[in-house]
Amino acid sequence: MRAILGDIYDARRAQNLGWLATYLPADFCHVIHIPVDLHPLGGTRRGKKEAIERLRLIAEQFDFVVFDTSGLLIDRNRAAVEVPIHYHRQTGAPFESTKANFWTLEDGWPVKRTEYHDIARVQAFVAAHAGAHPA
Repeated sequence: MRAILGDIYDARRAQNLGWLATYLPADFCHVIHIPVDLHPLGGTRRGKKEAIERLRLIAEQFDFVVFDTSGLLIDRNRAAVEVPIHYHRQTGAPFESTKANFWTLEDGWPVKRTEYHDIARVQAFVAAHAGAHPA
């Protein structure tokens, strides 16, 4: 499981979504707990295709400067990690925060990822850069 999730995070850092997609089942579920009225990339995406499309849109908007998943904790059917992030927006605006990722695993494979973000930081970033993101 550690190798699978490690590869997924390595693919994410490299923004290689084809590689990342090889680890996800067709019915993968990806939840980002950011209200869609705050940012349209929040909410739930059901299915690998929808999840990968959202990750592609995020990759188009941000370069990853720091995306540290070294604190990954794995249990039999779940995994979790607090991820310090520093993204650099394509427009030049930086975003620093910490998010929490929770994985649901079946037979050692990821079937769902739920992300929690610091909503106050997201709100401040969106307000400071209103109109600067494509969506």
